[in-house]
Amino acid sequence: MKQYIKVKRIIFKSAILASVTMIMGTGVTISDTAWQIQAAAAQSTAPAASASSLTRDGVTLTVKKVKYDGIRLTVQIERKGINKISTMPPFSKDKSRKLEKGYLIDPQISINGEKISLLRVSNAVFDENKKMLDNTLEIAIDKGLSEKNLPDSFEMALKINVSGIKEPFSFKVPVQNTVKDKLVLKPEKTQSSGDFSYTVKQIELSSANTRIIIDSNGKVPSTSKQTGNWSATKMYYDIADPQGKLIAQELMGIYNKAPALNYHEVEMYAPFATRPSSITIRPYTLTVNKKWTPMKDARGKEVKTYHKDLEMVIPLSN
Repeated sequence: MKQYIKVKRIIFKSAILASVTMIMGTGVTISDTAWQIQAAAAQSTAPAASASSLTRDGVTLTVKKVKYDGIRLTVQIERKGINKISTMPPFSKDKSRKLEKGYLIDPQISINGEKISLLRVSNAVFDENKKMLDNTLEIAIDKGLSEKNLPDSFEMALKINVSGIKEPFSFKVPVQNTVKDKLVLKPEKTQSSGDFSYTVKQIELSSANTRIIIDSNGKVPSTSKQTGNWSATKMYYDIADPQGKLIAQELMGIYNKAPALNYHEVEMYAPFATRPSSITIRPYTLTVNKKWTPMKDARGKEVKTYHKDLEMVIPLSN
């Protein structure tokens, strides 16, 4: 059974653009203002896989780029033959609506015969010069790959449907891990304050990405400014190097509901410039009104309320 979660906004970093992002396997769809992804995986120098193309009824799909670093896998699909519509259909709760020809829908990926249940699909795709690619779709697997202990080379089965075309487009895609410096730590370190606690379960670092797995329990703390018409969101987590420099988080969602008491979160960040001797976890909440709109400062940025008593420093072994 799919879990449907209401999302107020999802935030990507950098230049503003109109886009659609769907998290397959959760029912979460975001059709709003979004920010360009600036994580290092998008900047990776990993070579593109050999192009594989299929043409059906005047529409050609081509596998353009495959990137895998042992933590995350992304694949870009280019569409030719139709230019007047986006690669993804606009969001609608009407699942029975008839779409015009050309939308890329229902992507499916299998690895070693196992279907991947959680995919992030976006039409906010950019080239190396940060120019948006109008007829390209990106599919990302952000979670669960490290736990599969995949070899450095394997084959991925990709199937995607195009609205108005009966037969799906199916590809066998070779995948190569070009990042060899991944470090995996399992600190199992817990910090608590009042009714709230969180545990850092796993940290993964590479020259392309940083990934942190956190479990949290209990009611989030609130301040005097988070009362009345304002309330605290769920807990979010910034990370910093030993000099205090924050490492950019790839994305975060602002949910239009009260925080849950338990979360299992897999968060993606940019890579560290060099492997740090330690990582500081800096938990914070946002402050939202009754319409779930976050409080902003004079520069128009969301106001973060950091919880100093929940900060945690995790040393890294080389």
